[in-house]
Amino acid sequence: ESYDDQNIYKNDIIVFNKNNIQTIHRVVDIVNNNGEIRYYTKGDSNIKMDEGYITRKNIIGVYKIKIKYVGYPSIWMRDIFNA
Repeated sequence: ESYDDQNIYKNDIIVFNKNNIQTIHRVVDIVNNNGEIRYYTKGDSNIKMDEGYITRKNIIGVYKIKIKYVGYPSIWMRDIFNA
């Protein structure tokens, strides 16, 4: 689902752009830092959390239903046509 400033909660799966790379990871922590909401993420298969944090401006989409590997082809196609 496209991100349209809807609420994001801990354990939601989001699609975000960081350093010009689109990533699909789970939100593992949310911190309000002086009014800036920071989302900390981690891939389900990763041992460690991702470095840094994500803000609302980085979020592209929110996964509402998790089907293993279903998102990869759409991201690959978007990368191919946006290159």
